[in-house]
Amino acid sequence: MQHPKYKDMFPYFYSNSRQKSYLLFAIILLFCVNALYGFSENQRFTHLTVKDGLSNSTVYSILQDDEGFMWFGTPNGLNKFDGYNFTSYKNIPGDSTSLSSDNAGNIYKDHRGVIWVGQWGGGLDAFDPVTLTARHYLHDPDNPNSISDNRVQTLFEDSAGDLWLGTFSGGLNRLDKNRINITIFKNNPQDDNSLSDNRVWAITEDKNHNLWIATSSGLNRLNPKTNKFDRFFHDPQNTNSLNDNATRALLFSNDSTLWVATIEGFNRININSLKIDRYLYQQSTGYRYNDNSINAFLQDNENNIWVCTAKGIIILNPQTNKSYRITHLVNDDESLNDNEIRSIYQDSSGIIWIGTKNKGINKYNPALKKFTNLVTKKSEKFRLKSEDVKVISGLRYNGKQLLLFSNVFGFYIYNLNTDDIKFFPAKTIEPSEKRGLYFR
Repeated sequence: MQHPKYKDMFPYFYSNSRQKSYLLFAIILLFCVNALYGFSENQRFTHLTVKDGLSNSTVYSILQDDEGFMWFGTPNGLNKFDGYNFTSYKNIPGDSTSLSSDNAGNIYKDHRGVIWVGQWGGGLDAFDPVTLTARHYLHDPDNPNSISDNRVQTLFEDSAGDLWLGTFSGGLNRLDKNRINITIFKNNPQDDNSLSDNRVWAITEDKNHNLWIATSSGLNRLNPKTNKFDRFFHDPQNTNSLNDNATRALLFSNDSTLWVATIEGFNRININSLKIDRYLYQQSTGYRYNDNSINAFLQDNENNIWVCTAKGIIILNPQTNKSYRITHLVNDDESLNDNEIRSIYQDSSGIIWIGTKNKGINKYNPALKKFTNLVTKKSEKFRLKSEDVKVISGLRYNGKQLLLFSNVFGFYIYNLNTDDIKFFPAKTIEPSEKRGLYFR
């Protein structure tokens, strides 16, 4: 008997033809061979390092392109990962369409699918992931319409389509939506409504289209209509102030809640009331990178906040304020392989990619935890046993996150969004092929 939802997913394969039954069998095997992870109750992280083809052990930024490929920004080239192999892109002497330099640490995808590469010394590149060519934007002291610094620290596209650049010492740059005209914002010691510091670490936008800018000396809010900045600083006498002036990363988890990372912990700001809650705060002893220095944030699909520190990752439930820290465990090959976390990204299938300072990339699949719980809760009803399920695969279909897996009893589709499971009974093809399943 045909299952209507399954038929909608794979309409070509539904037929009384035995040939198409075997073709469906081949597709299921392909899912298994290309599984995101082998199932194991204790599995946590898998690792990708220079041994796997990554061009450098430091990963400063991560993104997924419109075709689903993963990209990693490193100090030694831009890396593309197709699920099996890495390809690195670097400067090619004499080729003006290659990257301007190899130090391609900061990457960002705009709404057109262009990958922008912030170089550390090589300016800004607009890299086309299809043609694999780059267009360059460089600082020219004789051209006021050039970027202000060739060391590009961070990138952000606002809701109007303008691209913003944070630089090492040249302040904040706005490249208009046509990618032609550049406006530069710098600190003016005589103007309290100017940018508070010329080193910009992070940029984001609120619901009112104000830009929030993290600098080495204070948090800034820019009103794009007036081009004036409001400043927020640490005040040792005021608990409703930032826990440090050296701000490094920003995240809006909802319309009114802004998370601000510093070298002395992190802060939660209600942008309507400007109430500030501090986390991990200790009395500052000066600009010193330490275990509580925060490098990046992620809000995952379960609305947890992942806080990337110099000593592992803190996972915080923002509703309960309960948290726990994940760190490298010396005798556990499936733990984080490095404690200094520099970047984090959740892809469209739910996989969380973690870039480290010294050991490359860690991958975490939250679905595996749900799958373990599923086996425990529904083993009797669906004849599931964890030891029977050797591999699983994940996909996104019509906005649904699905796990597909099989065992000797049949084929299963598990909807992570609704916690529902659909079971398709199967029979063995013949005794010599007991691992192969097909469906009528």
